[in-house]
Amino acid sequence: MQKYGLPLFLLVIAISWAGNLLFYGTQKIEKPLFLRHYYEMPVSLLVNSEIYYIVNKDNNRDVYQFELPNGQPLYVQNNMVKSEYGRLVLKSAMIAPNMLEELQKMEEPLSIDEVKVYYSNGESDTISVGKIVVYPDDVENRTFKQNFGSGSSNGDGSASYTADRDITIQDAYYSNSDRLSDVMNLNVNGKNAGESGVFPLLVKKGEGLMLNYSLRFPDKDVRRFDAYTIRFSYQESGKEGSGINHFILQPELYDKDLRRYVKLRKGGDLP
Repeated sequence: MQKYGLPLFLLVIAISWAGNLLFYGTQKIEKPLFLRHYYEMPVSLLVNSEIYYIVNKDNNRDVYQFELPNGQPLYVQNNMVKSEYGRLVLKSAMIAPNMLEELQKMEEPLSIDEVKVYYSNGESDTISVGKIVVYPDDVENRTFKQNFGSGSSNGDGSASYTADRDITIQDAYYSNSDRLSDVMNLNVNGKNAGESGVFPLLVKKGEGLMLNYSLRFPDKDVRRFDAYTIRFSYQESGKEGSGINHFILQPELYDKDLRRYVKLRKGGDLP
């Protein structure tokens, strides 16, 4: 039996070595892997918002700056670690506020699906970020004064408002409904906004408006790996929709989810 000891020992080592190589390969990222962001917000919220990406622990570059399709630079104030697993690190690049005054000159909504990114080591790349829509600040709510607002990491939130004039609301809705309609519930004054008979809704000056929302992803739903800034809006007859509230939802990428996400992205298996 002793004569088989060394070959068997070497076989175990070889299998272990091959397994480690395979595990290493599944976590190897050649360049930063940017998550999908579904943001819809006024330009004032673009600053201090976060763009998420995954790198390996031995990565030697951070995000230094983004450049929008219109040439507008967005500087990054810091890169923060959000979670880690094995060799994988989820980080976020937070947009600095030093370009806010320039950004607020925009007059039309800006739709962003690709940006140019500059790294701290001098490299640059053009990357897909999902779908980000930025509105001029002046199209946001000017009719309702917010009394309070609350939100939680589990996807629940509410906000109370008082009207400063008589207004008839024809509809209330939220951004990215094409992706979220089966997991999002929006109530207006205690009634489901998607049901018939809720609108038109007359709110007189001094009266209140109450929004309640709930967003629930099933445990294995890959949409929870994306980042969201959801814009709640109301539609007044004959006018463009006005944003009234915004709900920020960070990606749920923790521990082994990081490895699963990278594997899905590499295989092109995410919808």
